Amino acid sequence: MPYPQSGLLINQEELLERFLALRGKARQAEFITVTDAAELADCSRDAVLKWINEGKVEAIKVSGKFRIRRPSLNRHLHE
Repeated sequence: MPYPQSGLLINQEELLERFLALRGKARQAEFITVTDAAELADCSRDAVLKWINEGKVEAIKVSGKFRIRRPSLNRHLHE
């Protein structure tokens, strides 16, 4: 299902496929943790989680933890 009213193009299935297709440093370069995203954005983890819940950034939940797609975070921060 695409992100609601967000303009993001990747749905959850495609995002998971992308995550699983990448390995090692390539995965780490494209997908970051909520904590890393908060540090990059100079904000709280709660703010990042709010962006995820609002569909403003692309994220996939893996093993109970969100992984945020870095290009999506960069787009959001530059809007």
